[in-house]
Amino acid sequence: MLHLIHAIIRALRCLRGALLLLEYWGYLRLKPFSWRGRPSIRVSDDVTIVCITLGTETNYHDVVYRWLACGPKEVIIVTIDARLPQISRLADRIGDPRVLVHSVPKPSARRQYYEGVRRVRTPYFVIADDRSLWSGGTLARIVHPLHDPGIGGATGLQIVGPAIQAGLTAWERFGSLNLVRRNIMHSALAYFNRGQVLNLSGRLSALRTSVFQNDEFYDFFLNEKWLGNPVTTGDDNAFTVWCVRHGWRTWFETSDEVLLVAKVSPSSLYLKQLLRWQRDTIRCYVADLVFSVKKCNARHLLRAVLNLLVYYITDAATLLEMLFLLAVGVGWLRDRHVSPLQYECLNPF
Repeated sequence: MLHLIHAIIRALRCLRGALLLLEYWGYLRLKPFSWRGRPSIRVSDDVTIVCITLGTETNYHDVVYRWLACGPKEVIIVTIDARLPQISRLADRIGDPRVLVHSVPKPSARRQYYEGVRRVRTPYFVIADDRSLWSGGTLARIVHPLHDPGIGGATGLQIVGPAIQAGLTAWERFGSLNLVRRNIMHSALAYFNRGQVLNLSGRLSALRTSVFQNDEFYDFFLNEKWLGNPVTTGDDNAFTVWCVRHGWRTWFETSDEVLLVAKVSPSSLYLKQLLRWQRDTIRCYVADLVFSVKKCNARHLLRAVLNLLVYYITDAATLLEMLFLLAVGVGWLRDRHVSPLQYECLNPF
């Protein structure tokens, strides 16, 4: 039995090694989006920034100032009623008429995005979180792929910045490694499959307004269900799924100008956030696979399979190797004729 497990592990190692080589090849080969036609997007006239917030970020005013420095037509901020006075005072201090503040009764990412998206008056909008820092060229570069009339959404590179000046905490370093892995996987998928992304990130993504500003999308976005229960999280996955299922392509932008400095929780709360994201990701990918099979759509099926393969093959192979090592250890202990009492102490099962 152990010989069979060992053979399976060796095969998985070879498969994982081959996939890693392909991922890094795609990551290194993917170039920033280039449009040879005449530029048609004027950021100051054609792009709105939409942000949902609870108004708890201490440096939110710096984030908003950086958005405004990029020159959008409008910035739509959607908070909750309890925080509306605080955000309104912030907007008054900034003193820029482009900043528009709205609210919903209680925290709900999907309801807040709905209120923001339906108020967009430009051909394109960018979703952004309330604590990631932009550079001066971020906005113009993230919307650049939308010059292609077949692209409905684009996202880009992310790195982690420290919450305090002392440097990255252990949790932030973990988050940094996670984002590096994300950048590699996104780049590989985009290179090998016409701009495919794992998801259009809620931290920063550019979207085509006409794709999402309609009653069909609002109904899907607000009333999505999983196993009969309402889905209230995974808003970025919902944007991605709607875009792809309606025939639009996506893009992963690798230009240095679009590099986003993201903030993650410097404590163990980041682990809870990751677990929630994992739950949403699994749900989204399984639903995508079921949809592809039902529709008998080869393009959607390829996307669903690639998402699952790229996202989970490394984790699955690592888990199997750990189980193999455990099985080998148990077999070795048995061969050494360890006493029953010693064996019970050493064997976790």
